[in-house]
Amino acid sequence: MSETHFLLALSTGLMGSGHCIGMCGGLIAAFSLSTPGRQGGLLFQTLYHLGRITTYSLIGLAAGAMGSAIAYTDSFREISRVVLVGSDLFIIVVGLGTAGTFKALNIMRLDFPGPTRLVTSVSRKLHRLPVSLAALPLGLVMGLLPCGFLYAVAITAAQTASMLEATLVMFGFGLGTLPALILFGGTTAWMGEHARVWMLRIAGLMVAIMGILNLIQHLQLMD
Repeated sequence: MSETHFLLALSTGLMGSGHCIGMCGGLIAAFSLSTPGRQGGLLFQTLYHLGRITTYSLIGLAAGAMGSAIAYTDSFREISRVVLVGSDLFIIVVGLGTAGTFKALNIMRLDFPGPTRLVTSVSRKLHRLPVSLAALPLGLVMGLLPCGFLYAVAITAAQTASMLEATLVMFGFGLGTLPALILFGGTTAWMGEHARVWMLRIAGLMVAIMGILNLIQHLQLMD
């Protein structure tokens, strides 16, 4: 199941990258373009995305540790199964909502403006440093940017109850966001609003599929 989760997380990151562009693409493009020369921009992109994916992987590591601690504790076993099923249903509902089934609850409603402003403020201060010093910590910080897709995949990662598998799931998610963000300057030229909407819907469907697969597995454990 770990390979399936990795591929679904990768697909979610790829399709959900239109949301990433909307949230932080402009900021990062401005930072990258402000660095002198092509090599400066390339250095910035490399270090920035390395930091961002590292943060995602560390979130996965922490989520996996938390999930395994709960899953293997006898006193919490029955409660954890109920929590797992509940979180599966939540992921399915949020995923289907994002896919366009209904509008009451979707990924975008899980983005919180307060933490976003805090992360953005810290990011702007980091950018005052030379690119070689700023890019990596900037990526590490921006990896904490509140994002509904990040929450959904992190919950799925925690449900693996394995630090290694959870880390790989979150790594896959980060890897999936790379193409659109690296090519941000070019993608905005051809990616219209209609295309972004459909990308988000497909990403929501991927989230829902992850929830369904986990729900089936967790219901089997309750037999």
